[in-house]
Amino acid sequence: MPARASAGAARVGREIGAEAVAAHGAPVDADAARRLALGTLAAHGYEPCTTDGVTHLRNCPFHALAADQPDLVCRMNHVLIGGLAEALPHCPRPRLEPGENRCCVLIPGVAADGADPA
Repeated sequence: MPARASAGAARVGREIGAEAVAAHGAPVDADAARRLALGTLAAHGYEPCTTDGVTHLRNCPFHALAADQPDLVCRMNHVLIGGLAEALPHCPRPRLEPGENRCCVLIPGVAADGADPA
């Protein structure tokens, strides 16, 4: 992905995260950060679904673009969600793991001690 596009996606993700913190307050631990991230993603058109502590996104809001340019769109999406996570203190970092019939980004669960297990 071009550096300029990556920087733009990260910036937008951080802005979305900053807006979430301004509206809801800074999360105090990893579990609260993860909940805020998932709620924020849902408010922006994603459909989070958590199974066995790992959240996948059932859809990609950029699906029409991803059909033509999946690598570019998946990387951009990962960077955007990474920017969101970066803006939320304690938030687990997303992973890029493409799969069938879902978004390519996964959000790990929170370990028993509250740490990011990734």
